[in-house]
Amino acid sequence: MTQKSTYEELEQKVKELEKEKLERKQTEQSLDEINMCLLGLGSDFTENVNRLTSLAGKLFGATCALYNRLDGGMLYSVGQWQTPSDYDPVDKPDGHICYDVIQRGVDDLLIVQNLQNSIYAKTDPNVVRYGLETYVGHSVKCSGQYVGSLCTVFQKEFNPTEEEKRIIGILASAIRVEEERKQAEEALRESEEKYRRIFENIQDVYYEVTLDGVIIEISPSIKEISKYSREELIGTSAYNLYAYPEKRDDFVKELLKRGKVTDCEIILKDKDGLLGYCSTTAKLLNDAHGVPVKIIGSMRNITERKQAEEALQKAHDELEYRVKKRTKELEIKTKRLEEVNTALNVMLQKREEDKIELEKKVIFNIKELIEPLINNLKNSGLDPNQTSYLDVLESFLNEIISPFSRTLYAKYRHLTPSEIRVANLVKEGKSTKEIAVFLNSSQRAVEFHRNNLRKKLGFKNRKTNLRSYLLSLL
Repeated sequence: MTQKSTYEELEQKVKELEKEKLERKQTEQSLDEINMCLLGLGSDFTENVNRLTSLAGKLFGATCALYNRLDGGMLYSVGQWQTPSDYDPVDKPDGHICYDVIQRGVDDLLIVQNLQNSIYAKTDPNVVRYGLETYVGHSVKCSGQYVGSLCTVFQKEFNPTEEEKRIIGILASAIRVEEERKQAEEALRESEEKYRRIFENIQDVYYEVTLDGVIIEISPSIKEISKYSREELIGTSAYNLYAYPEKRDDFVKELLKRGKVTDCEIILKDKDGLLGYCSTTAKLLNDAHGVPVKIIGSMRNITERKQAEEALQKAHDELEYRVKKRTKELEIKTKRLEEVNTALNVMLQKREEDKIELEKKVIFNIKELIEPLINNLKNSGLDPNQTSYLDVLESFLNEIISPFSRTLYAKYRHLTPSEIRVANLVKEGKSTKEIAVFLNSSQRAVEFHRNNLRKKLGFKNRKTNLRSYLLSLL
């Protein structure tokens, strides 16, 4: 190696060292500016994002710098630095380079050079309109989702150094912090607004009191119960509202013993001295060391419910009294009806006995007094007309004693009409031959019916006279 080449190498190394020294100095200056910017950030999200976006543009000497974020399906330029006067800060996201950075879902830098000959010259309206050549953008994430892109654009070719890439990553992280802070503030504001609306509009009463009962906070709904406004009660003793102050000691003892009281009924007096019922729930609130510092709880007006319960109990008692009274009246009436029913049963039984006795007398008179006379007449040599009249008379007499047939049929419904007629004639003492003539049937048929009668009446194989048995049925 010649002496000349050695000098050239040394000179090259010196230049590289000087360049590194210059880049390091520029990086340090950039980091100082970033630090000053971060220290100067306030509470306004848009102002902070604009300061960070402007710093990115200044540090890189960009043509323009933007922070674009997705919101409601549109792409908004929330942070802007050196944007042209005709620049539209709101547009549909499709085709924009920043939208692609967000969609990539990568926590990294995207560098696009020679933009005029890229696909973005057709899809991103700002590339051709403003003669852009280089795009350098970094995604911004919030709560695990990619929501925006910090970008610097150039009308010339630009190749960021590794330090510059790191710097834009730092600025993108700072914007992420702003996004998360804004999201947290919005969530806190929504939560505060939600609980403020609940506090102001709940029908139940929320309260906070000191351990000795002084009201620290109470919801406006207390006016519906006590007729006192919230402002009138704060700073006063909650126990002044008790209708029976001696009962508050039990409440406090229970609270201190268990740490909480659930659905305890108390009676309050309102501003006019009228009494009302409330159901209260209370809990001891401790500090970080476990020492009770105050009591929190809620209270519900149950006066209408108590009045309804009392009215319902009164109605129940009245109904119970009426039911008992009516039950007693019905018991008396039932007893009277039972006595009347017993008397009627006795009368009916006597009537049935009289009826049976009458039937027996009628049958006896006909059989013992009238039938012998009819038989004598039949044997006295009557002419055909007289015999006919005598048959008619005998038929009428049979009709008179027909209750026997009905009694038999009622007791033995399984007998056929023919069997009942045969039974009546057997009862009258007719022989098989006489019955066959009377029924215009054969003696064999009559014998068949007689056997059926013995079978159905249950004494077929017993030596019992059929006529005697039938007579006994009366």
